[in-house]
Amino acid sequence: TFLTLVMSFLLVSRVNTALGRYDAARQNLDVMYKEARNIIQTACILSRSDTTPEAKHWRMTVSYRTLVLLRAAMAVIDYAEDGIPAWDVAELTGEEKEDIFRSVLVDSQHAHHTRRSEWEESMRVPIRLTYLLRKILTEHRKVIVTHPICQIQETKMLSTVDSFESGYFGIRKFITTPVPFPLIQVRT
Repeated sequence: TFLTLVMSFLLVSRVNTALGRYDAARQNLDVMYKEARNIIQTACILSRSDTTPEAKHWRMTVSYRTLVLLRAAMAVIDYAEDGIPAWDVAELTGEEKEDIFRSVLVDSQHAHHTRRSEWEESMRVPIRLTYLLRKILTEHRKVIVTHPICQIQETKMLSTVDSFESGYFGIRKFITTPVPFPLIQVRT
C-alpha cells in the first residue's frame, strides 16, 4: 500500500507537470496570435488618414512582416514534426528572405565560430524578423506625412512587438526544456 501511495503521488505530480507545461505553452501561443493581430490593427488605425501609395505600402509591409513572423514562429514549433526550417516556409519571400539568408547561418559549411544545428539556426529566424518588423515600424516618419504617428503611439507598437517576442521566447523555452522525469521512471 505504501508503494501504491508513492506511485499515485508520482503519477499525479507528473500529470500536474504536464498540464502546467501545456497551459504555459498555450498562453504563449495566445500572446503571439494576439500581439500579431494588435500590431497590424494598430498600424492600420494610426495611419488610416494617409491614403498615399507610400502609406499603403507601409501598412502592407507591416502586415506582411507581422504575418511572416508569426508563420516563422510556427515553423520553429513544427520543426520537430515536419523538418522544415523557418527560412524555407513558402510565405517568406523577397527582401525579408534575402535578409534572413545574409543574417542566419543556413549553410553549416561556412560556420565562423560555432556549429549549430539546422533547428538552432531556424530558431533565430523569428528573432531576425522581429528586427525587420521594428525597422519598418519606425520608418513611418518617412511615409506617414498628413497625420504622423506620435512617439507614444510608436512606442506602443514597438512594445507590442516586444510582447510577441516574449511569447516566442516562452514557446522556445517550452520546446527546448525537457520534461522532468519522476524518480520511478529513472529506476525502471
